[in-house]
Amino acid sequence: MSGIREKFDKLKSSSNFKEWSDDRGDAYLVSIFFLKKPGRKVEEIVFDFYEPTKDRITSFSVKEGAISRTENLEILKEKADSLKELNIDTLDIDESFEHAIAKAEEVLNKDSRDFVEVFATLQTLDEEPVWNLTFPIIREFKVVNVKVSCRNNKILSNELMNIFEFRKR
Repeated sequence: MSGIREKFDKLKSSSNFKEWSDDRGDAYLVSIFFLKKPGRKVEEIVFDFYEPTKDRITSFSVKEGAISRTENLEILKEKADSLKELNIDTLDIDESFEHAIAKAEEVLNKDSRDFVEVFATLQTLDEEPVWNLTFPIIREFKVVNVKVSCRNNKILSNELMNIFEFRKR
């Protein structure tokens, strides 16, 4: 398993987070991001919290022995209401990630594509928690982006694009 829930619980109980959250009653979780290499455990997970009154993001990076915080990050968004709260209280996020990866690998294997890592983001899209998985296919200079529902493991979209097109998005 990837240990996402464990790291989130570690974050929430840390003095670093408690000190920060005491002053920010309106802040809420909007995304979880990490890099995963096949056969290796996730070492670092980034949890992003949106502060509506400041219209800024604070990111917490959780590694094995440390939690770091980066505040007042500018938001990449098209419209003000695009940052939906990510409620993970009722989700088995570790299990859903494993299912999402399996679904995405089906897509990659169908086209005989190999990958060396996946950039994984859990976020709310259209009121639904969604795994946004991006697989760089280095030898082709392309990326495969697969979106998988966190609730029912259904593939919502699957897109292959030139790596340079992807950077523009």
